Amino acid sequence: MDFLNKIKQKFFKKRKNTFHEQVQQEKKQKYLFRSDEEDVYVAKRGMRKTLLGKEKRKNLNPAYSTFFQKSVEKIVGDRDLKHFMAIIGAILIMLVVYIVTFSPYFKISATKVLIEPMTDGVDLSIVQRSAEVAYGQSIFTLNEDTIAKNIKDNLKNTEMIRIERLLPNGIKILVKSLPIQFDATIFGVENKRFGVSSNGVLVPIADMTTTEFSRHLRLVSNELQNELFFGYKKVISDRSMFVITKIFELFEKEWPDFTVASANYFVMENELHIVLESNTKIIFALQGEVGATGNDFSKNLLEQLVTLQTYINSNNTNRTGLLNGSTMYLDVRVPGKIFSCPDSVNCKQNLISVYGRVYE
Repeated sequence: MDFLNKIKQKFFKKRKNTFHEQVQQEKKQKYLFRSDEEDVYVAKRGMRKTLLGKEKRKNLNPAYSTFFQKSVEKIVGDRDLKHFMAIIGAILIMLVVYIVTFSPYFKISATKVLIEPMTDGVDLSIVQRSAEVAYGQSIFTLNEDTIAKNIKDNLKNTEMIRIERLLPNGIKILVKSLPIQFDATIFGVENKRFGVSSNGVLVPIADMTTTEFSRHLRLVSNELQNELFFGYKKVISDRSMFVITKIFELFEKEWPDFTVASANYFVMENELHIVLESNTKIIFALQGEVGATGNDFSKNLLEQLVTLQTYINSNNTNRTGLLNGSTMYLDVRVPGKIFSCPDSVNCKQNLISVYGRVYE
C-alpha cells in the first residue's frame, strides 16, 4: 500500500511541476519579460523590488513580441534594429516618390483636361493645343506657369489664366480675355468682321456673344489683305491701341458734338483718320516718343490735340464746317500746324492720291 502511495505522489508531483512550468511559460509570453538567469524579482511586504545582475536595465523593457523579435533577429542578426528600420523607411519613401512621379495613375490625361472660358474672345482649340505640354506629366509635379505661358504665347489676347488640379489625373483651365471695345473690318477683305481687343488682337465675331459696338475701326494694310487666317492675329501694337482708344474717349467726353462714326487705321503709316458723322476726316499721326509711364500721349500727339482744340474754339465757322461736312478733312499731323481742306473735289483727289482706293 505504501508502495502505491509513493508511486502516486511521485506521478502527481511530476504533473504538478509540469503544470507550473507551462503556467510560467504562458506568463512570459503574456507579459513579454525576458527570461535572463541573472534577473531576480523579490516581492516584499507592500512593494516590489527589482534586483538586477550585471546585464543592463534595458533588458527589462518589453519587446515588440517574442515572435516578432526572433524574426527580426534572424533577419538583421547583430545589426542595430534602428538601422534596419531606417532602411525600411527609406524604401517606403522611395516607393511613394516613384508612385507620385512615375505612376500612370497620376499622369495628366488628354481626356481629363477641361477648358472653361470666362469671357468672350477665347479660342478653345488654341487653348487645347497649348495645354498639350501638360499631357503625361504627374499632377503633383505639374508646372502651372509653363502651361499658362504657353497659352498666352499662342492666345495673345489673354488677360488671366487659372489652373486647377483635378485628382487623380485632370486639370481645369479657366481663361479670361482682354476687353473688346471695337469692331473692325479689313479694307479689301469682304464679309469679314472682327472684334479688336484692348491690345490689338483680332477676335472672330463668331467667338463673341456681344456683336454690337459703338466704336468702329477699319484696318488698312496690304499685308492683311494677303492673309488667309485672321483670327487671333495681333495687328495693332499695344501702344497704338492705347492711343486709339484714348482718342475715341477724348471725342466722346470733350467734344460730344462731334460724333465719331468710324475711323480708318493705316497700319504701315501708323495714322488714325477719325471720320465724323458729317463725313469730315481728321488725320492724326500716332508716331512719337511715349511718356515715362508708357500710358500717356506722346509729346507729338499731345501737340496735335491741342492744335485741334484751338482750331475748334477759335470761331464758329470752323466748328460749323466740321459739323455740316463742308470741311472735307483736317490734317493735324504736324504739331502746331493745321491744314483745312474745304474743296470737296480737290480734297478728295488729294486723299486718293495719298491713300489710294480707301477714299474712292
